Amino acid sequence: MLIDQAGLPAGSPGFGRTDGLATGALVSLSSVGGGATHRFELLWVPPADLVAVPSLVQTGPTTWEFSPQAGARGSYRILLVVNEGAPTESREIHTFAIRTPNLGLIIPAANEVADMGATLVSQSASTIEASEQNEPFAPFVLGSSWGWWRAIAEAIEALDLGGGGGTAPRPYTVIVGNALSGDTLANCDILDPGDCSTFAAALAIVGGPGGGSVFVRDGNYNVGPAVPVPFVVPPSASVVASGSGACIVTGRQDDRHVFYVVGLLQGITVNVPTATPGAASGLYPVIVSGGSLDNVQVLGLGINPADLTDTVEALVRVQIASARSFIRNVVIQGVSRLNAGSPTPLQALLVVGGTQLQITAPQIFGADQGVVFVGGLQHTVSGGSVGNTVERGIEINGGTQIAVAGVAVDVDSSTWGNPNWGLLVDGNAKRCTFTGCTVNQVGVGLVALLSSSGASATGNHAITGCTLNGDLGNLFQVELSALEAGSTVVGNTIPGGAINDLGTLNEVGHNATYVIP
Repeated sequence: MLIDQAGLPAGSPGFGRTDGLATGALVSLSSVGGGATHRFELLWVPPADLVAVPSLVQTGPTTWEFSPQAGARGSYRILLVVNEGAPTESREIHTFAIRTPNLGLIIPAANEVADMGATLVSQSASTIEASEQNEPFAPFVLGSSWGWWRAIAEAIEALDLGGGGGTAPRPYTVIVGNALSGDTLANCDILDPGDCSTFAAALAIVGGPGGGSVFVRDGNYNVGPAVPVPFVVPPSASVVASGSGACIVTGRQDDRHVFYVVGLLQGITVNVPTATPGAASGLYPVIVSGGSLDNVQVLGLGINPADLTDTVEALVRVQIASARSFIRNVVIQGVSRLNAGSPTPLQALLVVGGTQLQITAPQIFGADQGVVFVGGLQHTVSGGSVGNTVERGIEINGGTQIAVAGVAVDVDSSTWGNPNWGLLVDGNAKRCTFTGCTVNQVGVGLVALLSSSGASATGNHAITGCTLNGDLGNLFQVELSALEAGSTVVGNTIPGGAINDLGTLNEVGHNATYVIP
């Protein structure tokens, strides 16, 4: 592996480096040891970097490149796989570090390793190669076997010399009070008049290298007509309130963007009001872009379902999710546009792309579509409920290895009159699973439909140990398209219903173990 960055001297084959630039300059990766195939992967990036992973592309038979996010500091853990899948497959991991701005310290990558057997008397070329951060430094001028030991040693030395870290940035804590609720500067750092006009200033304080938290005191906050939205929660920051609906932020009628979350939003209730007719009211009141939600409520009960000019597509949209992202204990409540005759369904939670997002115990009510995945890899939904949705409970459109477990789903199209689905897998989806779920479906439609499409769309999905209860006036409760060869419906309770395989027109009884041929 050879690591280079525009603006730096040439790297050395087989070595990591700790002299990275925080300018966002392009990083070039080369495989210089021979082999038939060469693939690079980013196993870890600094949490503040949201662009490196999606920007990683192959530029030649042995070369790849990515663009780190300007200002992000920390280590990038880089994997090179040569001759992947062949008996001669080999793997190499090294790190590329961008040091902290003040003291120039190294932040190790998560799970960064070195050779456990390396000692002063057993250091060798093999132990140097096994160290993921093996950049030469005195007295180890031929390369280091010690990995993250260097980072720890430098940090302790800086602490000892600087009396607690010298000028290293510290996390800030900012308390925002609400004058309308009786707060004064005696119990807060920044006093808001109740129109959110101080939110941007508070977020700017915690948006620097030190990060920090903005604590918002209880009360009602209504976004003022001249206040810029959305409020951006930086990657190193969190916005925290007490939860339980005590801190309510209501968006504007003419622009209902409220939060753009790159860090953490916790304990806040976001209220989405009726739109000003004909106004550009914002597609998504809450956007989560690489960040997380914890104990957050998003309420769209004020939306006028019959307003055909309303542009809210989903109450919460999640994008650029990763293993660092989570959606935990959220309450999302909406209304049905379809029941009111609108052609545009209202989605509660929309997840677009990303990897390994963990959604835990969501409580979703009343929208046309509950949880919708568009693409993405290895997302999970555990527990909670998706209730009183009109068209779709949970939809996976093109995702891969999406796992849904222990979720109660309820859909009812009896007032709308058009088909609905409790569980719907479509698009070019692969290997998605539903385990231990309870699904109730009322009206025209299906409890579960596996219907992937597109090139090489054999789904290999599985519905296991679920209770699938639908409108018994319909012949089929679970339907599987001809493209779902390899999918399984095993050990489920399907009261009075049947399974329909559109490939063979083979009906199978209530609680049978069914494997599509």
